[in-house]
Amino acid sequence: MSTHPKRPAAASKPVQARLKQFMEALSSFRRSGQRDTAHRKKEPVMEEAALAPIIPLVDGARLSRLMFVRAVLDWRDCAQVKVASEALQLQAQVSEHVRGNLRRQHFLQSVTAPTAEKALQEWLSKELVPPLQRCMRQQQSLLHQLSATAGADLEERLRIPTMPSGARPDGLAKLSFSPRREAEIISAIDTWLLAGPDSVVERFCAQTSEIAVTLMKSRPC
Repeated sequence: MSTHPKRPAAASKPVQARLKQFMEALSSFRRSGQRDTAHRKKEPVMEEAALAPIIPLVDGARLSRLMFVRAVLDWRDCAQVKVASEALQLQAQVSEHVRGNLRRQHFLQSVTAPTAEKALQEWLSKELVPPLQRCMRQQQSLLHQLSATAGADLEERLRIPTMPSGARPDGLAKLSFSPRREAEIISAIDTWLLAGPDSVVERFCAQTSEIAVTLMKSRPC
């Protein structure tokens, strides 16, 4: 015979009542969800034709021209930087060549020295002018590829003038190739090549800027 007292039956009723209420609420929630789903299914679907058309923010033709202009400006800037960088490197080589040759001169050679133009003519023709010509031809080739997209016959107007093989500074003809003229010789070459208002680099920049304007005008808005 058990010694534990029996729990009153009334003690379990509240738990059963709460469980029953919970189940009823859950069942009611499910029925409500089903009704909402059925209601949504019956709602009319908006026809695609009723949607407002999407208006593009940028005109396609204008965007195409802007991209072309950007490509032309990139070519111009890159071409000018390439040629200027090449000229800067060559200017350093010229200065080193002039100084080295003048320091190796003995006294009698300095007395009977030829003009700087004559002394440097062969070196300038072989070592300075060809690299600049190659660099300019490369930029001309890139320009030809770019102008092919313009759809206009601009070949003659888009030609970069070539640098003559015998190009050299005019001031060298007046200077003797002697140590006492070293600074003047180097300055004359620097002015002709890079630093002067009518230098090789300045003329190239002016020419490519003019070509860029012509090319951009070939693609009107």
